[in-house]
Amino acid sequence: MSAPASGRLRVLHLSHDLGANDFVDHVVSFADRERFELSVCSLRPESAYPDARYEERGFRHWVFDAPSRRHFPALLPRLSALLRTERINVLHTHHYYEGILGALLKLHTGVRHVLGRHYSDDHRRLARGLKLRGLLALEAFSNRVADVIVAPSLRVAEVLRAQGVPAEHVTRIPYGFDFEAERFRRLTAEERADGRAELGMEGRFVFANVGRHIATKGQPELLEAFARAAAAFPDAHLLFIGDGALRPSLETRVAELGLADRVTFAGWRRDGVRLVQLADAVVHPTHTEAFSQVMVEAMALARPLVMTPVSGTDEVIRSGETGLLVPIGDVDALTQALVRLLGDRDFARALGERAARFVRAQLDIRRIVPRFEALYERVAGRAPAGPSSVPVPGTVAAQAPSAPAGAGALARSPGPKGDR
Repeated sequence: MSAPASGRLRVLHLSHDLGANDFVDHVVSFADRERFELSVCSLRPESAYPDARYEERGFRHWVFDAPSRRHFPALLPRLSALLRTERINVLHTHHYYEGILGALLKLHTGVRHVLGRHYSDDHRRLARGLKLRGLLALEAFSNRVADVIVAPSLRVAEVLRAQGVPAEHVTRIPYGFDFEAERFRRLTAEERADGRAELGMEGRFVFANVGRHIATKGQPELLEAFARAAAAFPDAHLLFIGDGALRPSLETRVAELGLADRVTFAGWRRDGVRLVQLADAVVHPTHTEAFSQVMVEAMALARPLVMTPVSGTDEVIRSGETGLLVPIGDVDALTQALVRLLGDRDFARALGERAARFVRAQLDIRRIVPRFEALYERVAGRAPAGPSSVPVPGTVAAQAPSAPAGAGALARSPGPKGDR
């Protein structure tokens, strides 16, 4: 299914779950409509995210009903028909099982396949035995069939190379964010004071944690570290934004520690970004990420961030300058980081402001989308092969003159002009 010589390039994004303000929404919304006709396909009718309202905004959106991953294979005939009927030139899949679907669809229809790798090496640590071998075999199949694999961070690119994927088969493009959107507007002092009053957080130094309550997000370690830090700082407060299987055990532990009046469980909130602004700092001691959106959102909102050195952090966080990094699972180090922010609040504010300046300059979606546009054209055969991202590990990238010293690989990335 080759691209026509002229006319707009047709790109379909395929994922089990799509919503407003996510990675796909940003790429679809900001791509050049004169050169590209982008559309989306969801594999599940219900989403945990706010509705992106694609149809109302002029984008076609197909929704299939696959309640679980077990139902994905049954969608192959319908997806094949969709690709052929709509004359899709490039299929961009997102996540593990969608990548396998994309490989099968490429073999069946000839569509060009861009595989989005939104995880690091989770399955290698979480699965064992036959299950792990099966997951790796399927992953190797989808990696081999894809025309190109997009890694959102250098760490993910390194994982792919360790799996034997040729360097020329991987391109590194980080997530982009619309920092001009309303949700990234900095709250006024009055708005922030009113919001904190609504939550009963006046006069407190609030640490926010955003994410699913599961073992790999590090909330148990955070709770233990907070209990230690809070003993020395009576105004310390912890706000959990999210939900998940661990919430009951976390609530039980809060009661055991006698912290019921100092820990708040807000659950899932559609105004989660606003709640982050109401907090004084964000703590994200996750065990694994591909490229953390929580990290970028916290930094863009000038919240000092304590995080673990998972995939993507080494590209945007210089510990002590744009955030604080602590080893995964290290309660002592996490406690020290919390105490440092509680004990030096001028330092905490400066940390957040430096972080905001950096990510807003480097990760604006208007800077990132041209790299995807160049990639789609290259994969479809409309443009000669050329760099659509920074080189993968093992190559040398020039330091951008405006990059802060030690700011990481994103600062060394070529801008949109260089990517074209």
